[in-house]
Amino acid sequence: MEPDHEVRPLIKHREFTSLFKAWNARLDADLYGQRSQSETVNSTLKRKYGAFVRSRRWWKQFRELTIACLVHDTDRSF
Repeated sequence: MEPDHEVRPLIKHREFTSLFKAWNARLDADLYGQRSQSETVNSTLKRKYGAFVRSRRWWKQFRELTIACLVHDTDRSF
């Protein structure tokens, strides 16, 4: 059994009942904003460089993703 790392969800519940509204009120809005930024960057990378990797081996897939991120950072710096 894994130790408890105090992991909390960031995705809001659909508000069907007052219980769901209460759960949503307990979520940290700042952390949800950071998740939103991360999802935006992931979406941008997928649109610009493709939604899949072409390599078959895991270390080549990792290298391909790393290079895509470096190119993205370079594009944004200019």
